[in-house]
Formats: sequence, structure tokens, C-alpha cells
Amino acid sequence: MNTMIPIEISERLYRYIQQRAVPLEDSVDSVLTRLLGLDDDTSSTTPSTPNTSSATKGALAPLIRAGLLREGDDLRWNRTKKGVAYSAKVGPDGTIRLESGQLADSPSGAAVAVANGNHPGWNVWVHVDSGLSLAELRSQVAPVATEPVPERPTWQSQLGDVLGRLPHGTWTSYGDLGRLLGRNPRELGNYLGTTKVLNAHRVLQHNGRISPSFRWIEEDRGDIREVLRREGVFTTSSEVAPPESRLHVEDLRELKEGV
Repeated sequence: MNTMIPIEISERLYRYIQQRAVPLEDSVDSVLTRLLGLDDDTSSTTPSTPNTSSATKGALAPLIRAGLLREGDDLRWNRTKKGVAYSAKVGPDGTIRLESGQLADSPSGAAVAVANGNHPGWNVWVHVDSGLSLAELRSQVAPVATEPVPERPTWQSQLGDVLGRLPHGTWTSYGDLGRLLGRNPRELGNYLGTTKVLNAHRVLQHNGRISPSFRWIEEDRGDIREVLRREGVFTTSSEVAPPESRLHVEDLRELKEGV
């Protein structure tokens, strides 16, 4: 768990941070962590040397095997309405290497990394040499008979696993879970607001407060504040969870990996 240290910043910098914050979710600390590239989700996917292990294959691997892509090929995403463009390259083992050096294992993951939110990664990234989107290139890959490959866990199943392992008296935020799973915090909030997931009530806003839109799914367990007090998340008189019992991204990753 991180220890928070009070600092003073200029009003100009504070406005800059506000413009880049997710409303009702981000804190000054989380925005600066993301802008400085210190988030564990980013650093953990930026190895000092390319990972060429055959055990890790990116989503572009079939296109490389089919001769439609080569490692080092340029990819580009032009966001005309936003007036911005993102560049990337085909990375090792079918991954995508972003300009920051970060490796993404899928086009959608690469889109989330550069622009946040949910984007149809296969459709937005274009192979510069051919002028075709990755989706168009993928459609050219003929299906071949292969042995069944175990499906990778979905982000929904990973979310359920992590929340199910929350220790007594701890809580986490939508932003921390979003950074862990590479999803938009609002998407997680919508999912948890409509799907019964163990310990979903212990996902709070970044300031430790209960989301105003929270409601029980299927079974009404009563006043959530009393439930959180019984579980050691709230103290007897407080309605705000203490920051020292918050699980940040690095803590959640340990739960996810079963450490």
C-alpha cells in the first residue's frame, strides 16, 4: 500500500491535472502517476529487452505467420475528429509496440493504452504499407485446423477473481481496477452496477466514499455503510474508508497472480 505525502502545486498545474482526470474517479496522485508513466500496468509491460519467448503470443501472430505483417511494420491510427494521430509498430511475437516502448498484446489493448476508453482496435489501427486496417488483414487469414487452445480469462472473470480475494477490511477503487485490467473505470462501474460480483460493494470512489449510484444486485443486504463497518472497511463513526486500507494496482496484481 502507498503512503501519501502532502505536497504543494501551482494552480496552473492543478488545472492541467484536472483536464486529464476521470471525473469522480481520479485523484491528483493517480493522474500524475499515469502522466509520468509510473503506473505498474505500464511499467510491467515495458521490458528492457523484447520478450521473444514463444510462450507469449500477441494477437497479430496469425497475420505474421500468414505473411501479411512483419515485425517492425508501421501502424497508424488517425483520429480525424480529435485531430490527433497515433503511431505504433508490429512488435515481437505478434505484439504491438507503442511510441512509448510499451508492448500491447492486442490492437484493442494498444488503443486503450494511447487513448483510454473503449475503441475497436482491429478497425482503428491501419497497416501503413498496405493501407488496410488490421481487421481487413485479419479477414484474409484462412482458418486452419489447429488443436484447441485454452481461452484466455476474460476481464470480467479476472475482475471476479480479484474482488473475491479482497482481504478483510480492505477496499479498492474503480480506477485501480481499470488500470489493472486495462478497462475504462466507467465500464467497470456499469458492469458492477448490473452484475452480481462478490465484494463489488467494496469498490469505492478514489476518495474512499461510496458511489452515489451504488445499489445491491439481486439481494438487498441493507445499508451498505453498516455492511462495510461489519467488514472492517469503515470505522464505527466514519463513512469514508481510510486510505491506508486501500489496495492499489500493485496490491491488486498480487491478488490477481495469487501471490
